[in-house]
Amino acid sequence: MTYAFSLDEICHEPDRDTPLCDVKNALLGDSRFVPLLDADSEGSYFIPRAALDRWFVWLNTRLALAGVFRLSEAKLTKIACSLRKEGCWKALGTDMVASPRRLGLISPSPVAGEYVFPLAWVLSNLPPQQITTARDVTSAMLDPLERKKCLETETIDVLLAHFDERERFVVTQREGLVDGKKETLEEIGHHLGLSRERVRQIEAAFWKKVLGKKKRGKYDLRNKLLRLFVAQFIESGGTLLVPCPSNTASATCFLCKGLGIPFYRLDDFPYIIVGISFMYTRQLTEPDRDTFSLYADRVSRELVEEWDLFMREEDIKILAQHIFSKRVRRLSKAEKVALALRHIGCPSHYSKVTEVYNALWPDDPSTERNIHAVLNREQYGVVWIGVRGTFALREWGYERPDKTLFKCVEEIVRSKYQETGRPVSFDVIRAEIGRYRRLVNPTSLYFAACFNPNLSREGSQSFVPKCECAHGMKDDSPSDDALDQIFAEFEKKWATEKPES
Repeated sequence: MTYAFSLDEICHEPDRDTPLCDVKNALLGDSRFVPLLDADSEGSYFIPRAALDRWFVWLNTRLALAGVFRLSEAKLTKIACSLRKEGCWKALGTDMVASPRRLGLISPSPVAGEYVFPLAWVLSNLPPQQITTARDVTSAMLDPLERKKCLETETIDVLLAHFDERERFVVTQREGLVDGKKETLEEIGHHLGLSRERVRQIEAAFWKKVLGKKKRGKYDLRNKLLRLFVAQFIESGGTLLVPCPSNTASATCFLCKGLGIPFYRLDDFPYIIVGISFMYTRQLTEPDRDTFSLYADRVSRELVEEWDLFMREEDIKILAQHIFSKRVRRLSKAEKVALALRHIGCPSHYSKVTEVYNALWPDDPSTERNIHAVLNREQYGVVWIGVRGTFALREWGYERPDKTLFKCVEEIVRSKYQETGRPVSFDVIRAEIGRYRRLVNPTSLYFAACFNPNLSREGSQSFVPKCECAHGMKDDSPSDDALDQIFAEFEKKWATEKPES
């Protein structure tokens, strides 16, 4: 194994008269070496780029065998200490990750402070023995010349040349390897003059040879397929999204099928997704009404944290944007309104909800009246909190008041009066109202105390319950709608009788 080396190790070699700064500049200008960080200073360690890439190949195969496909930055930094003969790294430098990232061996995760390993995720579908083989194959494909040779000379047509002509025709037409268009069993049977069942048997026999444990003589097609798959993976930068329909997509599907690697295409998504099966499709695109996010970047984190999709960062963003758009199209008006309220993040008046709604969904604008009507239905966790035109979400801890504000104030005054035998000040009412409602308009609270028919006013800021109420007199507390009417009459009277200044 090649270790990282320091400048001191070079300069202390015998017959080394080159100044330290010249050596450092030469290494920094040489693309074959990668500058690394040590615990004390920056750029004093270097490692051959080829050795670093091979180390990441080794790490991917080890992770594939262990079934681990993401690591925290701290954990990866600790593992990377094996690149040094002694000491440890303070942190991962950008240069340390840049080279293997271009090859698809590592990628930043949407989850902050984590890295994912796309190659390890894909290789984990292979048998353990073939994962070990994949380590040697991938190491060989790091060489651009070897990779180019494989892509040019070890094509699928060449690999299939070891099978008879009829098998090749059936497989190429069924998999769309010629022009990207797949033919049915009936269509192939018409060309060959065979029945549909006979064509199916020929196809099944072919895949049994490929996927079976027995080798076809001295020719092991699975290892040939693995070489071609790895070469395409590295050449594409580690992408697991293949544009379709295309010949490339057909070839990739054939390779995945021959290696036992799952793949699927979501509806309306112009890519084949390597690494997932059809089981993911409905769950990925079906919105969770309780945790749905209005941001595609949060969907990216969901794909990694909840759905265990360990693709490179660019692939995750493309897939997340598609899933996000598909989920949004399936939302009803009430769901969109609830999401607009969640986007605000706090109890809000319906006019504010309307403003945010129209900003989030400009193609589906709505008026304040319509939004207010939808909010009043109190669907998908929306609740009215007792303040005029103001709504919140139940998940925030709010509930619809079961008593009017007048009744709440009356209970506070009655309870405190029975406890102390003294008039209850408005400050006490204001302090106790939080036990009944999380949000109260101070003006509404003052009017609910001053105009409460079941309370008597003592002084300017204190209240006592009326004796008749204590003996079971009928509750004449006005509703919140009546309180709104009192406000309107008060404002009208104030406007007409306000003394001139």
